[in-house]
Amino acid sequence: MYLVNICRIDSKRSLTENLEEALERVNWRKIVPPNSKVAIKINLCDYVPKSGVTTSQDLLQSMIMLLRNFVQDVKIVESDGLQYSADYAVRATGLLPFIEKTGAEFVNLSRDRFSLIKPRETLYVKKYRMPKTLSDCDVFVTMPVMKTHELTLYTGALKNQFGCYPQHNRVLLHPRLAEAIVDINLILKPKLVVMDAITAIEGNGPAKGFPKKMNLLITSDNVVACDATALQIMNIDVNRVKHVKLAAENNLGPLTGYALTGEKISDVSCDFVLPTKDIGNTFERIVGSNPLTCKLVYDTQFLKPIVKIGRIIRKRTLKGRTYYF
Repeated sequence: MYLVNICRIDSKRSLTENLEEALERVNWRKIVPPNSKVAIKINLCDYVPKSGVTTSQDLLQSMIMLLRNFVQDVKIVESDGLQYSADYAVRATGLLPFIEKTGAEFVNLSRDRFSLIKPRETLYVKKYRMPKTLSDCDVFVTMPVMKTHELTLYTGALKNQFGCYPQHNRVLLHPRLAEAIVDINLILKPKLVVMDAITAIEGNGPAKGFPKKMNLLITSDNVVACDATALQIMNIDVNRVKHVKLAAENNLGPLTGYALTGEKISDVSCDFVLPTKDIGNTFERIVGSNPLTCKLVYDTQFLKPIVKIGRIIRKRTLKGRTYYF
């Protein structure tokens, strides 16, 4: 039976102590053997440090420190984005010094050596550039942030692996995004989830929503069970999140029937402001629904002027609200 633990952070204890207890509740020592090689996928969807948008610096540091006590090697991974490189983002957000301080190493998967694999069990992704760091690791850990998402409604444990598709133009997969997310998880098979719900994001996430203090950690040995739990905490119907439902249908994990420990969902759940439609994400939905328009906009010289125009329009619609942009 898969395990999920909801930990309410105790301010009288250090974050490392809180995290260690949350990990013990899901038997993490059985998942991460001594002297193993560990790869951790962080959430680095922006190059500006924003609480709730990227994986918490303190949480990441605590995770690495706990691992370094008994594993051989820890690598933190991310891929280039459409508009900036992972190397730039990890420096600009201030995460790199935290990583280096603990003796871990940051690896940009887009620049890693790779082998081309052709998975058979996938729905849409039939060729995948497997980064050497991921093929060599013994344990793949994902550290997402609890957030709403203006295109997929929710982003968490499963969607975090979309950043492991090591091509900067992975946005070209958007016409079949749910299938692509499931496929990447089928290929990589994450073994441990540490969801950062200290500060979550509601509204038009993943990078432009409202920060929402939750003071929670969610740990699990299964990505689907973790997402199912997070969605219940956020009071979002899992049937509205296509990639999570599709992942369960493809045996990546259960939506119900797993063992839940720690806080009760009813004690920590609250309504999240859902994404609203505006000219920006409406445009993204239309463009991203068709492979041809997706490539025309996101993989040509038209991208930069479109992004600039979109930012101007969106800033004018915010009207002074305390809203990340």
